Amino acid sequence: MSSNTKFYLIANGDLRESANIAGWPEQSKLEADLIGIFKSRNIDVVRAHPVSGGHGFISSQSMGNEVIMAIPEGATVISAHAVWQYSHHVLGALVQRSDLKVLTIANFDGTWPGLVGLANLNACLVKHNREFSTIWAEDLNSDEALARIDEFLNTGKVVYSSAHIHPFDPSGADQELVKIGREEADKVRTQRRIMGYFDEMCMGMENAIIPNSLLYPLGIGKENLSQSALFAEMTTIDDAEGAEVIQWLRDKGMQFKVGTDGTKELTEQQLTEQGKMYIAAARIADRFGCDVIGIQYQQGLKDIAPASDLVEGLLNNPDRPPVKDTEGNIIRDGQAIPCFNEVDGGCAVDLILSHEIWNRFGEDPSANQEDIRWARQYTGKAVTTEGEVEYSNEDIWVELLSGSSPASHFERGYADAIGFRQNPVFFPYGGATLSGVGKAGEVVISRVYIARNGKLSMNIMRGKTVTLPAEETQDRLDKTDPSWPIKHLIRYGVDRDAMLGHPSNHETILYASSKEAADKLALAKAAMAKELGLDVFLWGDLGELV
Repeated sequence: MSSNTKFYLIANGDLRESANIAGWPEQSKLEADLIGIFKSRNIDVVRAHPVSGGHGFISSQSMGNEVIMAIPEGATVISAHAVWQYSHHVLGALVQRSDLKVLTIANFDGTWPGLVGLANLNACLVKHNREFSTIWAEDLNSDEALARIDEFLNTGKVVYSSAHIHPFDPSGADQELVKIGREEADKVRTQRRIMGYFDEMCMGMENAIIPNSLLYPLGIGKENLSQSALFAEMTTIDDAEGAEVIQWLRDKGMQFKVGTDGTKELTEQQLTEQGKMYIAAARIADRFGCDVIGIQYQQGLKDIAPASDLVEGLLNNPDRPPVKDTEGNIIRDGQAIPCFNEVDGGCAVDLILSHEIWNRFGEDPSANQEDIRWARQYTGKAVTTEGEVEYSNEDIWVELLSGSSPASHFERGYADAIGFRQNPVFFPYGGATLSGVGKAGEVVISRVYIARNGKLSMNIMRGKTVTLPAEETQDRLDKTDPSWPIKHLIRYGVDRDAMLGHPSNHETILYASSKEAADKLALAKAAMAKELGLDVFLWGDLGELV
């Protein structure tokens, strides 16, 4: 432990002042709890930066540099998280200040997702091989949370079990699946694939940047595009074309909650602009030969256009409105143009592999990148693909991302899809989400990331989504964001705290037609990743195929 009897608390926040002000009351409660807990253990916790301007968050990289570089040598830093935060505000200084001992602590709450912010900062620290300890809890005064804090004070670190993690060994797996994975890997290496970025890095997620030096040996490269090019392409498309996209969705049964006040309601013009953005994205992907694309979307684009969520959900689904190129040919008819939300490069690599494997097996390749948003225990009935099941204190995760899901992830497709206006606090120009409730089904969950050893790696786990009673679903939505799509996820053999070791706030989820098919898809994808040179780890229970 540090020789100091004083710990320094930092509170990293958003780049947007409106979000920082909104989240400050919850953050201040968390800090009060922490100060009291450590005080009872004869440790004074002091803020390393003042409260000013209506909140006490670090709100820029320059501020983060100033705060962290002024902390005394050898001190212990508590990075406290009750809201989403932009990791790059503090990351560089924390990596440089290797003399500091770092403890990241978060609430475990759906409404104020400090756990999501913590997961991202942790992943960024892992990418740079920066040591830290971490704790999350619904109640930091619980016996379990206090035991973790005491473990840190007594030993200088907090250790969690890794018994659920198993390095993938192709020699012990079904060799037919290994053969398929190797064939698909060889196809990527020899034909090469392109990831199209409409600007790189979103909301401080530095862990989501995969350098070309790790991509080129796989047979993957980047096409560095710009959100300004996407906006410029939109101006070449007339309103009638954009409106046709929205009418196609309405003909499929999708509903939109439309009003007339564009400052706080979804309007027809916002929808038309989103239709034009969808056409523009498909045309640019086709023009540059991009196999997957990602839209940065939170900074810059939000200030000149409606949100890209609806666009992203459409692109990830083979069943989508047809788009013609400038010569009148349908672009990739009947195929998805996989979109990695928030330009998360780890998800982009995953989408390339998934697209190959799911198509090889004739499965629906519709993929979605999800926030590891929140979990709570559930007791009661749920519907699964095997029928109705009674659960008792089952950890069921809320999985969602900011506003979009391919409609194929809903029971009746577009007929179960609803478009709500994105929150005006974050999206002044509005735009619809592509929302709905994830259907019950077997799923494969995975994440590509840069590990501590600097190698590109993949974690794969299995699970299932279930259908919960309508009132339970609505309560979970109300405690997160009722305008966003939701899935109720159960992980096989991976408990809640094991997810503290997950190297991202994101993961990629794809459905399979059966439990057996999901096991095969997971193992074939693991073999493909391994053949491409990734370190592959199986999390939890992956069935009887390995």
